[in-house]
Amino acid sequence: MAMTDDDTSGAMTVMAVVAGCPPFRRHKPSKSSSPTSSVTTNPPFDNLTHELFIEILQRLPLKLIHLCKCVSKRWYDLISTPHFTRCYIQNCSSLVPPFALFYQCIDGAVKLTSESPIFQSRGFSLNFLPSLNPSSSSSDQHEPDPIRYLASSNGLVLCSATLTFQRVYYVCNPLTMHWVELPPPPTCQNWVIIGFVCKPSHSFDNTSCTTSFRVVRIHRFEKPNYPPPRSANLKLDIFSSDTWKWTESIISTRGRNFIMSNEVSNAVVCNGILHWMYLYNGKIFAYDPFNNTDQFRTIRQPKERFPLYYECFLGECQGHLRFIQFHRSILGIWELKDSNGLEWSFVHNVDLDRMKLDHCLFGVSILPLHSTDQDIIYLHIYPRIMICNVRSRTLNVCSLGPIYRLQHSMAFPFVLPWWPTSVPQFQRKALKTDGRSIQVSEPRMNIQAPEDPVNSQQEAAAEEPT
Repeated sequence: MAMTDDDTSGAMTVMAVVAGCPPFRRHKPSKSSSPTSSVTTNPPFDNLTHELFIEILQRLPLKLIHLCKCVSKRWYDLISTPHFTRCYIQNCSSLVPPFALFYQCIDGAVKLTSESPIFQSRGFSLNFLPSLNPSSSSSDQHEPDPIRYLASSNGLVLCSATLTFQRVYYVCNPLTMHWVELPPPPTCQNWVIIGFVCKPSHSFDNTSCTTSFRVVRIHRFEKPNYPPPRSANLKLDIFSSDTWKWTESIISTRGRNFIMSNEVSNAVVCNGILHWMYLYNGKIFAYDPFNNTDQFRTIRQPKERFPLYYECFLGECQGHLRFIQFHRSILGIWELKDSNGLEWSFVHNVDLDRMKLDHCLFGVSILPLHSTDQDIIYLHIYPRIMICNVRSRTLNVCSLGPIYRLQHSMAFPFVLPWWPTSVPQFQRKALKTDGRSIQVSEPRMNIQAPEDPVNSQQEAAAEEPT
């Protein structure tokens, strides 16, 4: 992205206002002076210490910060340090990050709904990812398969090229449009249950920023039927971005406690732990793919819950796991108060029939919770997505167009971090065996800048100035 004189002037003017310095001005040469005698008056930023400079910069919007990278090499080097990233994140820690609800329609199109303006920018989608194009040798001309949104965590999204028999996975940042293709899993199953968790971290010595993620695939025992099949063993495929390899793991119990029913959906991430409903006999299955991959723990469901034949869902809000039940028009919500899974508190009981609607409650489906607003839950009340405020007892339409057959497993909460999460890039390494060097191939990846950097708040950084 090229930096124009107007962009440079604008970035430095904002910096001057924040710092309390005179605004940046570029003086035009007089008629009597030569064309090369133009004088540029810059704010006295060169006299500021690094600490004061960071104190000023971290108060700017992120879009302007990336523009400031192009002002000078000193600015670029300072903003690019992990120390500045840590300072910026800490400065924004008291603010509520932007939230969006992604949902996948019947035709495969991935759409979103959000009140935050950053998600309204052109190009904020998954259209930059490759799709499975039909073979050129085939005489039939088919449309390419749509990308399947599977899960998100800390600003990164896990996608697949297919809904069933998944062999191609992508991990991407839909804001910066950086993506990477994972190596194929060890087995190809008709249907798997997915978990995805990402942990960005910044070193304490402020010398590096790293992102680590795990992808978990749980194999189905057999084709789900009624009664659901049971097993004492659970087979998992786990991908680690640290080793860039898939590993197989088997979790065992004494009894046949694992259940594979049609209600099992992809995991809910809370504090770095994957949680599944309907996978363990009467309890919530919790799994940490970063530690002790052959172990798990269970969480009891709320004692005061409705009968089990009512619809049950899991969600996460502000770092707490929530349990939702819905029957007819009654919506009940419980919240887990401690990480040990010993205490649930009943937080809301809402009767949707008592809310004012312009149409009847027909075909109500529970969608994921709002991750940053504890009073908001999304509902699909045929044929629109509705925002239900459980505290004010109000319902508002948030999608104007009709959306048909939208279910809980087809909607995904997405929280945008204040600083863009980097997509891990697998480093090419030379391994020695029998005295010979073997080059390990890299995956397919794309690190292009966004197509619309003007409207994107957290665009990719411009080229390094000289």
